[in-house]
Formats: sequence, C-alpha cells, structure tokens
Amino acid sequence: MATAFGSLAIVRAGRLARLDAHGQPAFETLAAAAARLNAGGGTGGGMRIRRVSTAGQPSADVHGHDDGTMGDAAGPEPLNLTWADVVLLEVQLQNAAAVPVLFSPGQLRLKLGSSAVTVTPQDSDRNPGPIAPHTSEHLLISYLAPRESPELELEYSDEQQDRTFRLALPSLATNEVRS
Repeated sequence: MATAFGSLAIVRAGRLARLDAHGQPAFETLAAAAARLNAGGGTGGGMRIRRVSTAGQPSADVHGHDDGTMGDAAGPEPLNLTWADVVLLEVQLQNAAAVPVLFSPGQLRLKLGSSAVTVTPQDSDRNPGPIAPHTSEHLLISYLAPRESPELELEYSDEQQDRTFRLALPSLATNEVRS
C-alpha cells in the first residue's frame, strides 16, 4: 500500500496458539514466535497452529472474548479470559522520502472482520521512532486474537494524511496441533 512517505507491505502473516498443551506460553519471545512461523513452511501466507478438539469450542461474548469454558480437549484457555491466539505479522516499511519519517507500531491495528473492533499491538520488535530517508525496514508485530476470527485486515493510521488505510491480510494456512 502506498503511504505519504513510501510504502507498507505485509511480508508474512500467521496465527499461533498462545498457550501450549500444558497451559504455558507457547513461545517466550517475538523472535521465537517468528521462528515457529518459519518452521511452518508452505507457500504464500504463514501458518496457523491451533489445538483441535472433538468437543465444541468456547463461545464468544459480544466483545469476541472466549466465555471461559475450559474443555480440556480444546486446550487450555488463558486464565484471564483474554483471546487464545496470537496473529503475527512481518511488515515492510519503505521510506522513499528524502527526510526521516516518524513511525510507531501503534499506527498498525488489527481489524476483526466487518465489525468496528480493532486490536492494538501486543508486541513489536521495533520502538517508535524515525525511519531513515531512502531506507526499508522489516518489523515483527503481534496481536491477540479470538480463535475464530472473521477475515482480518491491517489498519494503518497515516498521521501525515490524517487518514486510516486498510490492507487485507494474506490467507493463513492451517497447521493443526493436537494437545
């Protein structure tokens, strides 16, 4: 997508289970999550790691959060009733301008389908700050997401144009993991 300073592109996208079968964090760092994404292989998109259940999945409340039902076949849910998956994106920013441009990962929000719900980043490997002139940067950014999300989009708030742009996420391949 074109921006006021250059361009923004989604290089890779994937969905990962937030917890392992024992209820522990599935990965310690953003880099470890990206390594798991790399291990998924496949063409295009990324991978989706999800626990499979023969029982029904927890239902979602009006805000899209799990209702807290913790069927062991569905795998552990976070005890604080937050969303159970992590959407991980690798984004490329290119500053084609002759001057530095300020950028913050918080300018990128995950939009959940046609609803008005957007999600702020959970983590990023880049701090807010300038992007040097005529350079390109890659950043990893993660968001918590409900297990069953409608089509996802990335919203970019372009402060220079005082506008919000949407970019569809590539298809997320499924790689199911039994707990």
